[in-house]
Amino acid sequence: MGFCESYFNRNEFGEMTHAAFVEFLGEHGLTGVDGARTIEQLGRQYGVSRWYDFIEAIYLLPSPLFSENRERYYIPIYTPTTLVPPAEFCCDFDFTGKGFKNHQLALTRFSDLFGPPEQGIAVNTWSHTWRFGRANLMLTTFIREKTTGYNPLYQRHPELWEKCSIRIQIDPVALLSGEEEFYLLSIPLADRMEFPLRSESASLASPAWRRGHLPVDGFVCWRDRLRGKLGWFLPTLAVFWDNVSCNGIKLVRLSPARGGGSATIYLLMRNPYSRQREEVTEAVLNTDDWNGLNVAAPKLAEFWGLPLQVEEYPDE
Repeated sequence: MGFCESYFNRNEFGEMTHAAFVEFLGEHGLTGVDGARTIEQLGRQYGVSRWYDFIEAIYLLPSPLFSENRERYYIPIYTPTTLVPPAEFCCDFDFTGKGFKNHQLALTRFSDLFGPPEQGIAVNTWSHTWRFGRANLMLTTFIREKTTGYNPLYQRHPELWEKCSIRIQIDPVALLSGEEEFYLLSIPLADRMEFPLRSESASLASPAWRRGHLPVDGFVCWRDRLRGKLGWFLPTLAVFWDNVSCNGIKLVRLSPARGGGSATIYLLMRNPYSRQREEVTEAVLNTDDWNGLNVAAPKLAEFWGLPLQVEEYPDE
């Protein structure tokens, strides 16, 4: 099989698939894209250092995606959530010493590989993005003369103005297994609570999201008292949490101000993907009507047996 046939598998819209993009990255040596190791495991293998004086980072072995791309990619560590596979890989590309030339060179190389990108609209950056299903490749270079805000990091490290940032984001979502699908569909109706609202936006910060194709309609919250689990599912998404990790339900109401208002129900939990077990929030339901979840929130809190908090702020 030739190079183009191997790497450029495309979907029905003629776009390169998520799987083919991940395969491309793996064939070029980018460690960690296969999701087989967690951030913590990669940190033990390669060591944890700093990206400038801003955040902790794990620098990987050289893995050039094109010939001039000689800088090492790194995994940024923004939070204590390290017991999951990495979802982001970054590189400060600087082959020419000039920001615009670096950006144009990377743009040309990636366009030759993946076709034309989307162009960003921010006036103070050169920005381009390629999308591959649940993966993105982004180029961003700040324009010094058009960036008026004070940035202490760039003040301390002016060389950053001449670097083109290559950022790869990969949603590390596992497929829903047949066993998991059977388990969800076998939950008794008394242990399901269905809502007409739908929220299918899986976040990169939500590594427990899974994908499947469940024969259901609507958004269903569920509980399993015997196994001590709870979660929710839609036709294409499902999530599983242990009861012992869950602390409560929070309803946040944003009353109309400069914004039109909204409401969100969050699950409060001790982070199951962090050694520190700090409290984090996971969005469950949301609506643009700031009064739209007033009934749903106490019902869901009672259903899951969790205390309810209500907070209200103006939508500024």
